[in-house]
Amino acid sequence: MTLVADGTRPAWREGSFARVLADVPCTGLGALRRRPESRWRRQPGELPGLVALQRRLLATAISSLKPGGVVAYVTCSPHPAETTEVLATATGVRVLPATEYLPEVPDAARGDFVQLWPHRHGTDAMFLALLQREE
Repeated sequence: MTLVADGTRPAWREGSFARVLADVPCTGLGALRRRPESRWRRQPGELPGLVALQRRLLATAISSLKPGGVVAYVTCSPHPAETTEVLATATGVRVLPATEYLPEVPDAARGDFVQLWPHRHGTDAMFLALLQREE
């Protein structure tokens, strides 16, 4: 089933899903190799607003999980404010070692998270964290 709704005001009950993908809007810094002009579209002052939105979306994703459910937090920015600092605000979850789910991707570990890089992986600078809701 696919639902379309505002992730900050969900149209579903809390604890409805076993799996949630939170592909949050971001600065797009990780896609500069494909979109070099994007560096002129963003201003540093926009970051706090994006981070606040990312935190709200992550909180909704977590509350949408059944106990034991997993959220994949994904962004195309390697900026710590949009990755690890957003995750630091998450409550009621434990971090799963995301690299264990992608053993075929070498040199992607950033602790328990996955950080892909254009010069290493031939991709955008994508970030992945897997969070399991506590039971």
